[in-house]
Amino acid sequence: MKKIIFYTDSLIMGGAEKIALDYVKMLNESKKFDITLLINEDNGEENILLDKIPKNVSYQFVVEKEIMKKLNFYRRKKQKSFICKIPYNYYLAKRRERRKNIIDIISKMNYDYIIDFYNILPENIIDERVISWQHMTIKEYQKKDLNIFEKRLSKMRYLVVLNEEMKKEILQNFKWADIVIKSAAVADYKPKEYSKEKII
Repeated sequence: MKKIIFYTDSLIMGGAEKIALDYVKMLNESKKFDITLLINEDNGEENILLDKIPKNVSYQFVVEKEIMKKLNFYRRKKQKSFICKIPYNYYLAKRRERRKNIIDIISKMNYDYIIDFYNILPENIIDERVISWQHMTIKEYQKKDLNIFEKRLSKMRYLVVLNEEMKKEILQNFKWADIVIKSAAVADYKPKEYSKEKII
């Protein structure tokens, strides 16, 4: 059984977050994979989608609840009070620091593939076992951001994009790229018929 780390950002209520868990559920139901869900932020009571995680899928947070609770509190307060921007920036830096723990966490895990659902893995742990999702166009990227994106793309196994336009965009900018996979959101459709065999 292949071991997969599914890396996502949070469990707050959102379209991409729900789709990420749809994929986790689909992979889990295939009974072909041992899945660990790795989640960047523990938002405590705001983890609306926590009960959507399949019961036999283990999960772990990177940034602990205490930091996110303070960060979210001061995020709301800073709009009305300038002084709240100081603790907000402090906890923002703490979150950024804690996110670096992902390197140590993954280095201690045994896995065959990582699904990086937001294309946010640190570059130094990207290798051919990584499959990343690209949710946004690169048209607005600055040159520096494009260079970073190219380095990441050159290391990963596959990049999943959302439509034909994004596929063409990637291939036009990076002609050396061999494979780009298009993907619709799981929740966008249901198959009319299911097949247990590979369809050619």
